[in-house]
Amino acid sequence: MSDKSIILSISTRRSKEEKPFAVQSCTLIKDHGLEGDCSSGPGDRQVTFMSREAKEYCDTNKEGLCARKFTASFVTDGLDYSLLKKGSRITLGGCEVEITGAGKRCFDECAIHSRGMRCPLTRDTAFGKVISGGTVNCGDPVKIRNMRGSVVAVNISTRKGTIKEPVSEGHLIRDFGLENDAHAGNWHRQVSLLAQESIDKMTALGASGLSPGRFAENITTQGLELYSLPVGTRMLIGSAEAEITQIGKECHHHCEIYKQLGMCIMPLEGIFVKILNDAVIRPGDVIEIL
Repeated sequence: MSDKSIILSISTRRSKEEKPFAVQSCTLIKDHGLEGDCSSGPGDRQVTFMSREAKEYCDTNKEGLCARKFTASFVTDGLDYSLLKKGSRITLGGCEVEITGAGKRCFDECAIHSRGMRCPLTRDTAFGKVISGGTVNCGDPVKIRNMRGSVVAVNISTRKGTIKEPVSEGHLIRDFGLENDAHAGNWHRQVSLLAQESIDKMTALGASGLSPGRFAENITTQGLELYSLPVGTRMLIGSAEAEITQIGKECHHHCEIYKQLGMCIMPLEGIFVKILNDAVIRPGDVIEIL
């Protein structure tokens, strides 16, 4: 997939009888689809996607049965549709869509299919339902969200305002947090997470000696863009289920890293969760977005 996958065009139509028309921006509504579009509503096909190549095929091919009438809510450029499968999630603008189907099925009566030719609509289209809504504009980036990561380290401190130290395993307690950690308690910020990728950004800016727990995060992760996950998202950390309650935080007392570089990554890209069941977690455990 290109690093510059974008929304190339947006189409909508008010009724089945009308032809679709292009718009520069649209509003996606959670569990509904594209505002004002006749295909929106409950179900698994609230919005549709197709590649630029598939769109060009539809515009120029008059033999294919679907090519003559298939339209998509969004035409993309640079998105690798072979990476999409049922359950994949993509972000477009500030919205998130779960893929409910990848590729369009062929019909026997199609002239292209009857000649044994491969139609790009079978591989370069996808259907989805809206997980989080908002405004989408032409030119907005499109990204396939990685739904799995891993635990790099579990970190604990017995006092607030201090660096946390890695431990071999941590005991997560429902509605409380990480056992023996100073930040645990019956509140919304029971456990903090920060990605190794975020820590690496600080290293690239010149910070030295950065190791797990240096930013006072309870769990150092790898493979997930944590700060882009919406509040309310649930995840499995090993066998522990957690729900995101906050993205970032206010930094009241600037740490040494902030004083050195003029910024700190934890207030920007760290996240906080509440714990939904008792479990033991260890470095190497899989993290899965639910």
